Amino acid sequence: MSKVGGQKIIPTERQTQRAIVDMAALCFPSVIVHHSPNQNNKRGWGGKIAAINNRKDGVVTGWPDLQFIWGAGNAAFAEIKRPGRASTVSDAQRSILDRLMDYGFPTAVLTGPETAYQWLYEIGAPRAREFVS
Repeated sequence: MSKVGGQKIIPTERQTQRAIVDMAALCFPSVIVHHSPNQNNKRGWGGKIAAINNRKDGVVTGWPDLQFIWGAGNAAFAEIKRPGRASTVSDAQRSILDRLMDYGFPTAVLTGPETAYQWLYEIGAPRAREFVS
């Protein structure tokens, strides 16, 4: 986190996610990192129609922000939150993470590239280099 005028600047969720994706590309280059957009910011009828279309297209409410895939049958799923906001996982997100864990997949709520690096290393993702923040 940076400081401006003595105030901590907390990265947005998008900035946090991009930092994790960048770290993974550098430190775990053989791991496929995928983001499935799973939100609808439209209002009114346009939003309702988009939500219906998303459901019909297979969008799962609460699906994790990032999927990590490597080797033969290895996959892991992570919900990304701003630093200090790991406890803001919605009920739908928690339910999906719990189901994926029940199926045997590693899951996590990640709040930055440091925690993501440690988690990927611990679950056995093939590492090419160490992460230095």
